[in-house]
This record gives sequence, structure tokens and C-alpha cells, in this order.
Amino acid sequence: MNSNEEYWGMPLNTYCMAIHLSQLASIVIPGLGFVLPVILWIANKDKHDAIDMHGKVTINWLISLFI
Repeated sequence: MNSNEEYWGMPLNTYCMAIHLSQLASIVIPGLGFVLPVILWIANKDKHDAIDMHGKVTINWLISLFI
């Protein structure tokens, strides 16, 4: 895997940070903070292990929030 790869026009670290920060989208549009992280994770989870790890952490946090 090339460290210079881009995901949706962002470097890997920025994309992983976007997965976490996308939870704040509910401030603008209610419910988007629950849907957007899932979309970002599912779209590229098979392309890099770091994206899969950050996505799983974010989804786990969302599930814990609902519980």
C-alpha cells in the first residue's frame, strides 16, 4: 500500500480524521452525524487497514452512544 494514496482527495491521516469529525455533522443536519461516518468507513474500509480501524472505533462509539 502506497503512503501517498488519497481517499476522496485527502491523504490517509486526513481521511481518518474526517471519519471521526464527521460525527459533528449532526450540528448542521440532524442525523447526518450518524450516517456520514458509516458512509466514509464503508466506502474505503477494504483499501487500507487504518481506515478500517478508525471506522470500527467510530461505529463502536456511535453504538455505545445509543445504548
